[in-house]
Amino acid sequence: APLIDPRLVSRTLAQVLAIDGLLGCALIDSDTGQVLARETREDQPLDIAAAAHDSAPLLRAHREAARRMGLPDAVDEIVVTGRTHQQIVRALHHHPALFVLALLDRQRANQALARFKLADAVKSLV
Repeated sequence: APLIDPRLVSRTLAQVLAIDGLLGCALIDSDTGQVLARETREDQPLDIAAAAHDSAPLLRAHREAARRMGLPDAVDEIVVTGRTHQQIVRALHHHPALFVLALLDRQRANQALARFKLADAVKSLV
């Protein structure tokens, strides 16, 4: 797959970071869990690299499970909800080895709206 323009990635992640309640976001290689680009709020001490590392095998496992079940659709999104935080893993269809991870404050974020805005923002990453 062709590489994504780094300026486009930066603009897209800045757009994602503007979502209410978002703590940080990153573009991640799903094969390695490596963070390729990131945006975080300065007041939020996040270990986005650790979240990326842990989210990559989660996406791979969901893709493998869908394949084994014979599901024809690709995995678009995985949402993980905790008591204080939420994670949204959004796959990029034009770049199957990449995904965007968004970390949200559960008390401040509207999950449905965040999911919609994230899906809309990543459409530009082609």
